[in-house]
Order: sequence, then C-alpha cells, then structure tokens
Amino acid sequence: MTPEQQNAVATAAQDWSASQVPYVYGGATKAGADCSGSVSAIYAQAGMPIGRMTSGAFATSSLFQPVVGAPQLGDVGSFPGHVVIYGVNTGPGMDVWSASQTGGPVFGPSSSRWYGTARWFRYVGP
Repeated sequence: MTPEQQNAVATAAQDWSASQVPYVYGGATKAGADCSGSVSAIYAQAGMPIGRMTSGAFATSSLFQPVVGAPQLGDVGSFPGHVVIYGVNTGPGMDVWSASQTGGPVFGPSSSRWYGTARWFRYVGP
C-alpha cells in the first residue's frame, strides 16, 4: 500500500468510528455493518473497492498478500470468523478498528489481542 492509500483507509475507518455504526450481521453500510462488511465498505470509501470478503477470503485474494513482519497502517487482520483493520495506535491499548457485537463500542478502536492471533494481509491492488 502506498502512504496515500494507508492514510485513506485510516481516514475512512476514523469516519466510521465517529459515525458510531451499529453492528448488523450481513450489513455493509453506515446504517449497520458486521466486521467483513465494514472492512469492505471502508476500503471502498478509501478508493479501493475490494468487494465483500469473509475472514478466510483474504488468504486467496489476488488483491492482498500475506504480511511478512509487523503489520502496517491499513493492513487487514484475519482471525477465525473475524476481520479488523490495523490502525497502529487507535487509542490507549488499542491497535485496530473493528466491528464488534460484544457490548462495547460497535465499530471503533479495539485491541487485536482480544481476538487471538491474526494473519495479516496487505492490499496490493488489482
């Protein structure tokens, strides 16, 4: 990802967080979204339409490649049944943006550790 693309993803994720998007299973808009729907919509808002991908789809997508080393701003973390966007420092103890139905903020900063060990993927484009 270019620095411009990273910043566009971060800006879109911050916009979604500020919009307090509610969790809606299968949703992909600011009216309501789940984790994969929000990741897809944030990338589209950032000018990189990736389509709707489940957590397992990033490993086989030609639009993404596995990250070697530490994740960077805008990378997608894939957990079993969950996806997040790496934000570096999204708040105290927080490093990702995530849609969650756990009772906390529905879309916003969270800690990737809450979900286990991620496989990280970086957008490489079409």
